[in-house]
Amino acid sequence: MPARSIFAAFALLASASPAVSEVPRYIPTRDVAVAYHASGEKGGVDALARWSSTLGLARIEGGPGYVLANPHTGQASLVLEQQHFMVDLSNTDANAKTYLPGPGARFTRGSMDTIAGYSCTNWNVTTDRGKGVACLTDDGLVLRANGTDNNGHRGMIEATSVTYAAQPNSLFKPPADTGKLQIPRDLAKQLLGR
Repeated sequence: MPARSIFAAFALLASASPAVSEVPRYIPTRDVAVAYHASGEKGGVDALARWSSTLGLARIEGGPGYVLANPHTGQASLVLEQQHFMVDLSNTDANAKTYLPGPGARFTRGSMDTIAGYSCTNWNVTTDRGKGVACLTDDGLVLRANGTDNNGHRGMIEATSVTYAAQPNSLFKPPADTGKLQIPRDLAKQLLGR
């Protein structure tokens, strides 16, 4: 599933927090929709990630459903509209906070780059879980990220198009008739293709 590949690539930022004084912005400050190509050990996929700055929520579209994630609370759900249910992923490895900065990381500013028509700064990131490079815009948008965790697993995402525009609030809410499921961690991993 595309969400799994995107989560893997964002994992290079996991456990990252300032061990030095300079820390880049890593959550967008304005609404945006980004088409990404994600690749990992199981191949590549295309996905669309949307961000609502008003709601502080992300939506990652692709595969049989979409993921709604709140990076501030860790809440993440896989929404399967055709089946009229969503799977709570918050108590799994897909918890949205797992892929955000935390204690102990080191950021080192690198060169500037241009990806999908936007300038970004390459940041070398070293954490207790792995290392990688993320190219971030000044307003917190990840245009490219690649990394390797301590188990040797690699992931990469790269933006292929970026559209800064208001994202409707309705995109970040599951349909009203959607039931909720809490599933065991192992089953969640299978759903996410881990």
